Amino acid sequence: MDVLAVALRLPAQEISERVTRRVDEQFARGLLNEIRALLARGVPETARPFGGLVYRQALEYLRGVRDEPATRALIAQENRRYARRQLIWFRKEPNLSWFDGPGESATTIESVHCLVAERLQEREH
Repeated sequence: MDVLAVALRLPAQEISERVTRRVDEQFARGLLNEIRALLARGVPETARPFGGLVYRQALEYLRGVRDEPATRALIAQENRRYARRQLIWFRKEPNLSWFDGPGESATTIESVHCLVAERLQEREH
């Protein structure tokens, strides 16, 4: 059985804007307070989740390594790099169908639905 794999492709500028917006939203939702609360409850800074993107840099900010604007910029930069690595990895996947546009776009959703319908139709014959 063939597996249908779908990936979305956005222009680099749009990815950058989305990443920056997401970082700002994480801070607005209380990322730093979440980390402070975890540390206050005894979760050590060496705990595995604190080693991941966002948390690692936010912990450095709380330790005074850099100011908040520089921390936000670093988080965004590292997330953009991670997104590029994902795209490189996905390019190696067989049977991958690329769609240009964001996943929440009605056009993108319709295009994916059409592909799925086509593939199901092919399997029936």
